[in-house]
Amino acid sequence: MKSGKAAGFDDIYPEFIKHSGPKVRIWLSKFYSDIIGSNKLSRYFKKTKILAILKPGKPSNEVQSYRPITLLSVSYKLLERLVFNRISDTINQVIPIEQAGFRSGRNCCDQVLALTTRIDNGFEKQLKTATAFIDLTAAYDTVWREGLITKFLRIIPCQTLGKLLNNMLSNRLFKVIIDDAESKQKTLNNGLPQGSVLAPLLFNLYTYDIPPTDSGKYIYADDIALVAQAKTFDLCETTLNKDLESLNHYFKRWRLKPNPMKTEVTLFHLCNKMANHQIDVIFDGQVIKNSRFPKYLGVTLDRTLTYNEHLTKTAAKLKTRNNIIQKLANSEWGADSNTLRISTIALTRSVADYCSPVWLQSAHTNKVDTQLNSAMRIITGAVKSTPIDWLPVLSNLCPPHLHRYNSLIREWNKCFSNTMLPIQNDINTGPNIRLKSRKPTWRLAQKLISGKFNINTEWNNEWKSNNPDKLNLINNPTEGVPGSDLPRRDWVALNRLRTGHGRTGHMLHKWGLRDSPGCNCGHRKQTATHITDECTIRRFQGGMKELHKATTDAVQWLNSLDIKI
Repeated sequence: MKSGKAAGFDDIYPEFIKHSGPKVRIWLSKFYSDIIGSNKLSRYFKKTKILAILKPGKPSNEVQSYRPITLLSVSYKLLERLVFNRISDTINQVIPIEQAGFRSGRNCCDQVLALTTRIDNGFEKQLKTATAFIDLTAAYDTVWREGLITKFLRIIPCQTLGKLLNNMLSNRLFKVIIDDAESKQKTLNNGLPQGSVLAPLLFNLYTYDIPPTDSGKYIYADDIALVAQAKTFDLCETTLNKDLESLNHYFKRWRLKPNPMKTEVTLFHLCNKMANHQIDVIFDGQVIKNSRFPKYLGVTLDRTLTYNEHLTKTAAKLKTRNNIIQKLANSEWGADSNTLRISTIALTRSVADYCSPVWLQSAHTNKVDTQLNSAMRIITGAVKSTPIDWLPVLSNLCPPHLHRYNSLIREWNKCFSNTMLPIQNDINTGPNIRLKSRKPTWRLAQKLISGKFNINTEWNNEWKSNNPDKLNLINNPTEGVPGSDLPRRDWVALNRLRTGHGRTGHMLHKWGLRDSPGCNCGHRKQTATHITDECTIRRFQGGMKELHKATTDAVQWLNSLDIKI
């Protein structure tokens, strides 16, 4: 159990159970054993609090403007975890390999990477690719309980567990809370409870017998993508229509609700003359719309897989988050660099890294890198003219492109270790590279792995090659620089002196903000090196080499400096 989670109706928090003594644990063990044996649940286990949170910028008088947050009893979730540990291995054996949702060793990136690799291979084979992104209305909420129990007993013929599971899912009570107002208590007999430990596993079980299709299936929980490839658009259209009809019958049989209004179809090909071509695909009696920029598991795709739209949206999101971090600091005041660094990793890097192995070969990654560089400038207080190579060193964050390479290697090592994954077919039986403009991700991964890529070694090599450090202050760019715990004003001034880019006379003159580049000591050019090493008025004993170490004397000198660097 994770700490910091909210309590349910019983007001028991996870910390209470996690920090309980041996007597409590023995009692809980007997308590849960009695529940499984007697099939009797505490009434609090079936009660649910649903907090309705208003979405930002949405009208408060519309139901769809609220995001429901379900709070279950922590004790009940512990029972679910015990049941999960008993049944998960058996159930996972029958779940099709195409289903990646909430499975050990699988994630969203795997699935998007598998899908885009299939499309890329289609480009090489001169095939058209038509993909239908299927939407199910409230998939978890419409699970038919009797049907689920039937499938459960088919896989695990244990009446005791079957009855317990049926009891856990039936006659559940819930109450909706908005601010201080509460609804009346209602009963829920169908669907899987949100926030439940068992819900994802049970949904995978509920859809484990999804019918085979001629199209390739890429499934993540209730997100389904059907991929049809052929020489012509007409053949793709025929294949998708046939498979969607089969799936529609399956969904209706098991009382799942297909949503043709939100289901989309997209064509992936390199024929610019046919860029606006559309196909007629029918799902649940309706023609589904053709989309230019479908979103699959959070990644926006486009016809030729340039990822321009996705990276543009990501950059906009990063800019918003950078604005939040910017509120924490200025050049004269603010949080220390360690706080800003942690905030950047949590708010900015996490967004920028999402599914990066999918799009790292795109020609538009500079849009994301620009925002990441801005975040590092906030951490370090560096001005815009500072060479980019300095930013990762001063902020102690790996250069974005090397970080993406490292993520790619981890992802592909994981993919290669599981020979059953769908992506294996596209790699092992993939076509020869025909198009010079295409850069398959798996080729880059193989190149990096065969070259024994090491992120620290590459960072060192790039630092030495670009050589922005004219004073040789940095021996190892992968290690944090001294002074990261200094007050904001001193930290910023020190970094600007290190890089030589700050409000010195030379730089101000270069930017057109000062008539003369000279220093008031009489020297013709007031550079950072001049201030620290040569200036008869201000120089620091030991020069920039000693100042870089951020000693007590260095801090005192920075505080006494009469120039706002």
